[in-house]
Amino acid sequence: MSKKSRETIPLGCFGNKRNELKLLLPIIEPQLNEKSIFVEPFCGSCVVSYAVFKKNKIKFHINDLDENRINFYKNMLDEEKRNELYKLEKE
Repeated sequence: MSKKSRETIPLGCFGNKRNELKLLLPIIEPQLNEKSIFVEPFCGSCVVSYAVFKKNKIKFHINDLDENRINFYKNMLDEEKRNELYKLEKE
């Protein structure tokens, strides 16, 4: 997996929308402003939320039935836990 893919998709997921971003972002982004909060009801790989955040720096909320996936993303908000993951990746 390339470095760019890892930055875009921290957790892979069957059916992720990475290939559809070029179609989705032009629909989503015109609707955004500095007060927007993007809501992704089925986060999966979070590729859409991450792309919207990375380009527009707005807040977002994610949801998924997979509690482990949600806990992973919550942990990634903590810099210490992120660094722990990066260290494990290198090993």
